Amino acid sequence: MIFKKRFYNSPLFLVITFVVSVAMMFFISGITFKHISSLNKTREAVLHSYEVTLEIEKLFTSVKDLEIERRNFLLTGDNNLVEKLNKSKLGIVKSINSINDLVVDNKIQTDHIVKIRHLCTSKFAIVNKAIIDVEKFKKDRELLRNNLLQGKLIMDSIQIHVDQMIALEDQLLKKRHEADQEIQSYTPLFIYLTLLVTLTLIVLSFIGFIKSYQSLKSTHEQLLLSNESNRLGEFIGNYGNWSCNLDKNEWYFSANLYTILGVDPNFVKPNFENLLHYIHPDDKERVKEVVAEYQNKTSIPDITYRIVTPDRTVKHVRSAGKMITTETGSRLIVGSTIDVTQDHLKNDELEQQNRELENSNRELSAFNYVASHDLQEPLRKIQTFISRLEDKEKDELSENGLQYLDRIKVAAGRMRALIDDLLQFSRANKSEQVFELTDLNVLMENALSELNQAVEEKQATLDITPLPKLSVIPFQIQQLFINIIGNSLKYAKTDTPPVITITSEIVKKLNPVKNTTETFHRLVFKDNGIGFEPEFNTKVFELFNRLHSREEYSGTGIGLAICKKIVENHKGSIQAHGILNEGVEIEILLPV
Repeated sequence: MIFKKRFYNSPLFLVITFVVSVAMMFFISGITFKHISSLNKTREAVLHSYEVTLEIEKLFTSVKDLEIERRNFLLTGDNNLVEKLNKSKLGIVKSINSINDLVVDNKIQTDHIVKIRHLCTSKFAIVNKAIIDVEKFKKDRELLRNNLLQGKLIMDSIQIHVDQMIALEDQLLKKRHEADQEIQSYTPLFIYLTLLVTLTLIVLSFIGFIKSYQSLKSTHEQLLLSNESNRLGEFIGNYGNWSCNLDKNEWYFSANLYTILGVDPNFVKPNFENLLHYIHPDDKERVKEVVAEYQNKTSIPDITYRIVTPDRTVKHVRSAGKMITTETGSRLIVGSTIDVTQDHLKNDELEQQNRELENSNRELSAFNYVASHDLQEPLRKIQTFISRLEDKEKDELSENGLQYLDRIKVAAGRMRALIDDLLQFSRANKSEQVFELTDLNVLMENALSELNQAVEEKQATLDITPLPKLSVIPFQIQQLFINIIGNSLKYAKTDTPPVITITSEIVKKLNPVKNTTETFHRLVFKDNGIGFEPEFNTKVFELFNRLHSREEYSGTGIGLAICKKIVENHKGSIQAHGILNEGVEIEILLPV
């Protein structure tokens, strides 16, 4: 007895009891689960039989409705019945597909539904014929009677298959119902076990609740962090969020939206009427129109308007939103409003600067053009008098006088070249130019014709590959060729005849402005002249920039500046690559 008492009170007994209890719980739970599964399967089988029978009866009802509507149509010729006939056909097809899905594992029933589908197809053909030939049926009663008879025969055939299918389902239903009753008879035996399983589920649910609570707590903390981040983002980005429940007409304004409006959220209720109070009078109607269209749109386009804060400060804001529908069917609009006052002021300032720059450019171009033309007249007189002095008074001049006359003549020539270059630069700056599809080979021939004397004097060799046809401003591209080839002739080596190579090819290059790869025509002018240091690759295109003195080489320092302007007018780019004592390579990219 003492041994038994000690055994029952010992930890070993508790361990054995716990292990046995757990083992029995799992065993009973397994039996219960199996029982419930079997019960569910039998009930599902019974419900399946009911569902199949119901669908079969529904199908036959639809077929009968189709036959009735067909007869009514044949008798009345009412075109309104055509739509009903088409709907009935669609309903029949849907029912056949549903039954086919339900009996896919029953070969006998599947065979029946295949035959019914074939019969229904024939039935549809008769209905379609009735719709098409209704006028013939009205005139020919025998034809009408044959059509009705065909429909009846098909109906009888369908009914035979339907009856066979229902009979088969009744047999299956009886067997499944018997199996269900048999399993249900054992159900009371498992009530106690179910209680144990319920207790287990409660424990598991409690554990799940604890885990869910911990997850909810974590989510809540993340939501708080997200809200704080959103508030900080609103403050830094100077924007506010808002939302509206269209069904309940409930609005929400974020704290920073109140800040943008310059009002205290404790004294202004979030709604459209209060928001409208702060909108500039000239913008109210436009904002009302946009808000009125909210219900008919899934996204609300950007709208920029002005608001007037209580301290009479005018702000420019931009709002945008999006329509969403919740799982419960509520329609919400969520959106943001950003203060763009500074951007608006900067845009106004930039537009003013652009207008001033355009006016300045127009004035500068006009001044350049007029000044160049006005300078030509006195220069022409100076050159005329120089010519007369040389012709009539040259013998009367002293040696110093002749030297002065030569200097005047050279200076006048430089002035003539400068004025001509200024005129060319002015023409290149004009925006009203006409682009024409032009063969660049023709422009090259014209340029070489003007440079023919210099080419012969320098004994230059030109190697030119065929050039493309492009949409260009012809006289500007011709001037571009003249200036580049003229520079190659001018800056040739004294002891080496110039060799000028001109090539053309199509290349793909990255457009740094659009950040996209585009196709260009690449023209390369390469010579073997005196060249220049690489540090001057960009400086040579600056206006009035010269790398050599006038005593060494004539010129005004405008030629390559004109070339750069011409290429920019054609949305292209130009680069120079010089190597001292080896030559220069000019690369031009013109868009295709």
